[in-house]
Amino acid sequence: MPNAKNKTFPAAHPAPPTSPASPAPTAPASKPDLGDWLFETSPDCIKLLDPQGRLLRMNRNGQRLMEIDDFASFAGMPWHMLWPAAARNGVMAAVAAARRGEVSQFQAACPSAKGSPRWWDVTVSPLLQDGAVTHLVSVSRDTTALVQALANVEEAREASEHARRAKAGFVASLGHEIRTPMNAIVG
Repeated sequence: MPNAKNKTFPAAHPAPPTSPASPAPTAPASKPDLGDWLFETSPDCIKLLDPQGRLLRMNRNGQRLMEIDDFASFAGMPWHMLWPAAARNGVMAAVAAARRGEVSQFQAACPSAKGSPRWWDVTVSPLLQDGAVTHLVSVSRDTTALVQALANVEEAREASEHARRAKAGFVASLGHEIRTPMNAIVG
């Protein structure tokens, strides 16, 4: 499995491209808050954090991906505490970067609330008001299927390399077995 990685970008980090396979959500007929509508229609796990990195809100798709039945039991928790110990430093570094007004990104494993293994590609961004960071937004994309596919490719590559070495050893041995009796005949 890959190691956790951290990256920091300038504050004007472009949004990730949308998938052409996913249909565009339609705007609601009434005039609710556009921010709430965008927050709730994202297929990713979106979390709103206070500047200290405590969970304030999580969208419905995020709760589904994280297998959280009741967000109320997670509200106010330090976000980094939801991550395994091996990933916490990366999470805290991303929160610290967002507090400084930077956008950061990391990849790490974090199981769901019910223990299902998951891999995430996470972007943490500051929300600014009058130049001050008022909140942080974390967008976590579930990359578990991709990480598993890459692991399967690596496993197949290693098996192929093992087979190639075995074949080369067999051919070398066979050549020796054929040459030895032939040397006695040919002289």
